[in-house]
Amino acid sequence: MALEKDPNSLVALNNLAWLLAQRNQGDDVMKLINHALELAGPRPELLDTRALCHLALKQSDKAVADLEHAINDSRQK
Repeated sequence: MALEKDPNSLVALNNLAWLLAQRNQGDDVMKLINHALELAGPRPELLDTRALCHLALKQSDKAVADLEHAINDSRQK
């Protein structure tokens, strides 16, 4: 597994979080995506994955906040 070789791989953390969110494994997935965000900061591609994780946990208000943050950050660049 990629995370065994590099537990700080942003791509692996983001991709695994996205896949687990699709399977409604929200509790475990928040640890992964939050770790990626701690490493890289609030990057849009990570925020949209965290929004999906929030949706898996039925936290739509937090999902909307992450998506708004991602959109605003993308517009500023």
